[in-house]
Amino acid sequence: MKRATLWPLSIVASLGALMLLYAYLFHVAGDPAALVVEKDYYQKGLHFDDAMAQQRQNAALGWHVVPAITAVPDGGADLRVELRDASGAPLSAATVAVVATHNAIANAPVSATLAERSDGSYGARLSLPRAGMWELRFEIVRDGRKFTADEHVDIAQALARR
Repeated sequence: MKRATLWPLSIVASLGALMLLYAYLFHVAGDPAALVVEKDYYQKGLHFDDAMAQQRQNAALGWHVVPAITAVPDGGADLRVELRDASGAPLSAATVAVVATHNAIANAPVSATLAERSDGSYGARLSLPRAGMWELRFEIVRDGRKFTADEHVDIAQALARR
């Protein structure tokens, strides 16, 4: 080929590569798993004062949530949670609910109600399909008092040990 025809071809090739890149990015951005919006975000915004009141309630109660995740052979994960009051004593007879959301696939949350175990902790078997960072949103009710907590757990190590 002549040198005079190479530079126009290089411009066409560069523009073609750019168009392929744009098509790929458009495809990735349109993935339903990438389009995640906080559920009921408008209502949460309207009730922001309620959320702040709950934060004050959480601070007044002083309860602590300590989650731990271990992988189980059947492909799930065992969530174990220790609940402590402000003095560090275990909390018993509570209703504990959790919503687990993976940071990369936030449109597929996993919900569970944790059962109290004989050692004083609470737990449940969860179907967590992938390793990585998970957000755990807890709602704990005991004696008519509600406590909420958000914890982040990296379960890459737990699932990698399978």
